[in-house]
Amino acid sequence: DWKEALGLYEAREAPGDAAPLDSLGRMRCHAALGEWEAVRRLSDKLADQRAVLAPGEVAELARLGAAAALDMASHATAGNERHWAALGRHAALLPARSFDGAFSRAVLALHGGDWSGAQAYIDAARGVIDAEVTGLVGESYARAYNGMVRLQRLSELEEVLLNATSPTTLPRARLLELWRGRLGHAAADLSAWRELLPVRALAVPPRHDPHGMIAFAQLCSRNGQHTLAFEALRHAEPRAAASWGDAPDMQPDVWLAYTVAMWESGEGGARDDALSRLRGYLRERGGPLGPADPRSATERCLAASGWVHLGEWTLASAAPAAGEAS
Repeated sequence: DWKEALGLYEAREAPGDAAPLDSLGRMRCHAALGEWEAVRRLSDKLADQRAVLAPGEVAELARLGAAAALDMASHATAGNERHWAALGRHAALLPARSFDGAFSRAVLALHGGDWSGAQAYIDAARGVIDAEVTGLVGESYARAYNGMVRLQRLSELEEVLLNATSPTTLPRARLLELWRGRLGHAAADLSAWRELLPVRALAVPPRHDPHGMIAFAQLCSRNGQHTLAFEALRHAEPRAAASWGDAPDMQPDVWLAYTVAMWESGEGGARDDALSRLRGYLRERGGPLGPADPRSATERCLAASGWVHLGEWTLASAAPAAGEAS
């Protein structure tokens, strides 16, 4: 359990005096939980302590730092050049002939408009992983699976490259169609989603793919990663945390998904807040259907879903009191 492991690292850490290997262990935990800002902070902290780390540990530090930088650069709406600069620093510490080194350089080349360089690094990364996957498939599909996800990342990075160089050949709408179909085959695999979404955000910002971010947030909630679910929905709609009346022009499907995620987190007074938010939304948007209803089909479906949630949550909220009364 990554949360438990993180707690153990933090419990034994003296204030302001963490051993480098403990900080690296914390980075692993935060990365596994998708807490990239924490990974970034620890990476910056360890930057001046690389001399005491073994070469393999320096490579892991760079790999985790690069993953954090890519996720933050691809999802940031403003000020993301510092994350691209961080990705460049981490990539420089990774061997160009390793998968992570070649992949990071391919992303940087794509970002810089070096199309031929991006393709060359994609080919190099594919050469590394092809040999690895071929050897593992003969032993076990489960062992080869991570390599196959990496191959998919490369294929999708090539699609991002094609969209950048020839948008009429592979337009954004077609990209989304392809990607949604593929994720349908990995619907329950949170780790695969987390590998693929930063690549996809290079071509399709999360705000333009609310369907994908909602599905990812739901998967995060089912796996108990509620913080990651909230973050995904804020990427799709930065105002999702606001009450409906504060920003009535926000995307209602993302707002409703955020409210559902609040309820499912069950943290503090989150359930009471979610119930209050939903009631406010339904007062404004949840009126009965009629022949001249001006709402779109999507809005009517969202309202119906909201009423179902309201009924379920009201019953769930009343259940403890009923049990106490009996």
